[in-house]
Amino acid sequence: MSVVIPSPDPRGTRVAGSQDPSGRALPKDANGSASAPREGLGEGPLFITRSFGLAGRRGIRSLAWSLALASAVPAGAADSPWPNGAKAAVVLTYDDGMDTHLDHAVPDLDAAGLRGTFFLPGHSESLAKRLPEWRALATRGHELGNHAIFHPCLRKPATGPEREWVKPEYALESYTVERIRDEIAAMNTTLLAIDGQSIRTLAYNCCDTTAGGRSYVDAVRPLFLAARAGEDRIAADVSALDPMLVPSWAART
Repeated sequence: MSVVIPSPDPRGTRVAGSQDPSGRALPKDANGSASAPREGLGEGPLFITRSFGLAGRRGIRSLAWSLALASAVPAGAADSPWPNGAKAAVVLTYDDGMDTHLDHAVPDLDAAGLRGTFFLPGHSESLAKRLPEWRALATRGHELGNHAIFHPCLRKPATGPEREWVKPEYALESYTVERIRDEIAAMNTTLLAIDGQSIRTLAYNCCDTTAGGRSYVDAVRPLFLAARAGEDRIAADVSALDPMLVPSWAART
């Protein structure tokens, strides 16, 4: 169960992790759970906000992403799929393992008594330089998620401009399904060495779910409890949602 807390900080809203309607807890420390939703948050949706840094020739851009899942329980229903009868849940997650997460996001979350999810790529400079600090996050109940090793993305997505910052050797167009699965599995091993956890969630790099023109969602399904995608939509029914394709939309911070 999670809540959203309005923040006066320009870095954005402080939010914490979630639990799925079946009662299966996502891999977070129990001390990171909040007990009540924000007043007026809504009758059904689960809102999940995330942020990530995108390294390119023009430097680092920080983005916040929001994910929303509509609860299957209609307004006024006696039962709720969320713990403690809450109407909604909110989670804030961060991508790319950046110094700003350690320096700003984590202190904000800790100060509010909340926990976040940090999706780490293996090539993160911050992870290499500040590994003890990232390990300490996990011991305090924050979740470390999988963001592959080399952050491969489609260089030429179906919509939008070409991503010139994607190196040809890490363009998903040139990957096979087997290659991306092996890379993601290897990152799971790296994260296991950091936090000792075997239950993991995934964030698709750039929200791309294909490699060499083929979907790799089912190939990595056995490795994860859930995975975050894109799609800019709200799911109409949480119970019918594929946990490996949690939708999201972007909000710049």
